[in-house]
Amino acid sequence: MRHFLQETDFSRDEVAQIFALARRFKQERGHHEKPLAGQTWAMIFAKSSTRTRVSFEVGIHELGGNPLFLSTNDIQIGRGEPISDTAKVLGRFVHGLVVRTYAHADVVGLAQHGGRPVVNALTDFLHPCQIYTDAFTAAEWWACPDGDLFASLRGRKVAFLGDTCFNMANSWILGANLFGMKVSLGGPATDGPAKEIRDPMWLGTVDALAVDLYDHEAAAPVLDDAAFYAVAVPAVLMMGLSKSGFLGGLGSLGGAFVASLLIGCIQTFSVALSISITDVFALVGIALPDGSQIARLTITQLAPVLPYLLMVAILIFRPRGLMGSRES
Repeated sequence: MRHFLQETDFSRDEVAQIFALARRFKQERGHHEKPLAGQTWAMIFAKSSTRTRVSFEVGIHELGGNPLFLSTNDIQIGRGEPISDTAKVLGRFVHGLVVRTYAHADVVGLAQHGGRPVVNALTDFLHPCQIYTDAFTAAEWWACPDGDLFASLRGRKVAFLGDTCFNMANSWILGANLFGMKVSLGGPATDGPAKEIRDPMWLGTVDALAVDLYDHEAAAPVLDDAAFYAVAVPAVLMMGLSKSGFLGGLGSLGGAFVASLLIGCIQTFSVALSISITDVFALVGIALPDGSQIARLTITQLAPVLPYLLMVAILIFRPRGLMGSRES
């Protein structure tokens, strides 16, 4: 019997299998097998929810099971009954439990005493289902249609800004390391990672805690400074407009519009292409030397510089821009 109480309850190989199975079930929705057929799963929600409740209730149903929703007002746990007693009672009736509550110790207690698999649908400490779903969604974007979803996460970096001492930050710390990613946390020093997540016990469950911590002294001048947004945001917009105007042709509104679409399409679709430069050259019959570091770069990794490479090409082959006119 397995529980899913924290991100590291599954190995990397198992997560890769989970992602592959999730993709297949998503593609075959309504026609896949029903692994929960004949089972009843209790959904204990001490915290109200829209997305978590609907997704679990629909998911259990579509997998052939019967979801049984129980708020804490529906059962004795809301009146002070010990977790161990509730776990033993429910364990005699249901096949599994999905629990969304406050104290992480509650899901641990239900797992220890119920004799049934328990899924952590959120505690104040961790939110593993959300992190797995976030990573799966990102992998769908980064991987090829039939590519390895889990492998597409390795080497990626996630920036997390805000309250870095609550469940989502903790889950990203564990999840990112499990997925082979790196996470940077930015927030006030008073909201640093929770004490629990700094426990040395986690060091043995993942390769290393690859976490960048930015305190308020580093983050505030950027994140909280109105002058930054007043200067930086228009600068970013102007940089984008200048690229569009340059590529389309100075003085050509239509050219700027076409160039904007072109730049947007290039940057949007390139981040979804995990093929390497070697693969691209192979399509035109050119074989690059083995062992070249550049040859191993993927289109996704080159996505940020592609618009600038396009600008260089326009300068060489059409200096007046796509739709600009040559001055006499």
